[in-house]
Amino acid sequence: GYGVFRCTWAGGAYDFRGEPTLLAHREQRFDAFYFAAPPRDYKGLLEAYTFITGRPFMPPIYALGLGDSDCYHNSRHNNETRVVNSVADGYVENHMPAAWLLVNDGYGCGYGSGDTKFPS
Repeated sequence: GYGVFRCTWAGGAYDFRGEPTLLAHREQRFDAFYFAAPPRDYKGLLEAYTFITGRPFMPPIYALGLGDSDCYHNSRHNNETRVVNSVADGYVENHMPAAWLLVNDGYGCGYGSGDTKFPS
């Protein structure tokens, strides 16, 4: 078997149904790592892939627990980022195991109180 690690953010298409196999991306440059292993040696392919990308590591213990990820600075929460404090309190009051909170999960939600954004 074989594997390919493409270094690209460009959209692409993969078609394994025909001959030849189609592997294409919408960009002019070509940057790829190929690796091979004997047929059905999936462990060998995974070993080659992680040699290129880096070996996995044990995440911190809190990462293995229940988490809460949400956009708290929006109309649903009255544009009040600090509402997350009451969410955290709710976990404690209801004896729920909460390991982490990801406040405003990175999708452009921002932080603030009403129309005031912080940090300013």
